Amino acid sequence: MAEQAVELAGGKVVFKEPKSSSGRAVAIPAEVAKVLEGHLDEHVSPTADALVFTSPEGHPLRRTKFRTKWSDACTLAGISGLHFHDLRGSGATWAAHTGATVAELMLRLGHRTPTVAMRYQHATVDRDRAIADKLDALMRAVETELDPAAEVVQV
Repeated sequence: MAEQAVELAGGKVVFKEPKSSSGRAVAIPAEVAKVLEGHLDEHVSPTADALVFTSPEGHPLRRTKFRTKWSDACTLAGISGLHFHDLRGSGATWAAHTGATVAELMLRLGHRTPTVAMRYQHATVDRDRAIADKLDALMRAVETELDPAAEVVQV
């Protein structure tokens, strides 16, 4: 059974079912699975009820302890201004770059409307260049298919 940890006012952590129908299975890339397996082998108890991420003392990871670790990791990586939830937008954008449809992104992210799914996607300069390159390729393909003797009529 899928559960989520919820930190209540005052810091108490309780486990409950995910809100509404937001609980879902999501396929992850094989490279991510390798990293996760390494983390599980090194840091997580093999028991079925073990938590994937915990405090150093083995308790559910609370917001206050996570925020400090996240800030330290960002500093170490030379990144500023990145919130943990921003990774959701990065994941949505990268999934869209693979050619995923809006419906597929909605399912993957657990969104009920295209508007919400689109809110998590971001345009990138690299992607803009890739689009221009693909448009070039389309134009070259059409040029090679044109009959040189064909009359071109402007409208």
